[in-house]
Amino acid sequence: MTYCVDADMDKAWGTANMTEWADLDNDANAGKITARKLWGRTAAYADINDALRSTHYTLPLATIAAATPTTITQLEAVMAGLKIYEARATSDDEGEDTQYARMRQWAANVLAEIRSGSRRLEAM
Repeated sequence: MTYCVDADMDKAWGTANMTEWADLDNDANAGKITARKLWGRTAAYADINDALRSTHYTLPLATIAAATPTTITQLEAVMAGLKIYEARATSDDEGEDTQYARMRQWAANVLAEIRSGSRRLEAM
């Protein structure tokens, strides 16, 4: 189970970026790319649950209607994309690194706000 789907990561990072980052062997193998994206989503799902396990929320996070809260979908999409990008071990110019650092900080801030209670989710 994960909180987002590939399309959510594509919205956060762009389809071309996600495909390139997930194609570790540069062979355009759709099966490997799909598996790599699932690896990123699964790792981000675990990180989110680990960070929020000691809060009052029930895991997995869901609304009363059994949907994933939008904030959590977005958070997992960003975190999964970062995991896939960083695992590729590419070197980029300083501007790109700054962009990814900002996204990483945004994700850390959201988790901290949820843990502290200053950000409340529509979740049980």
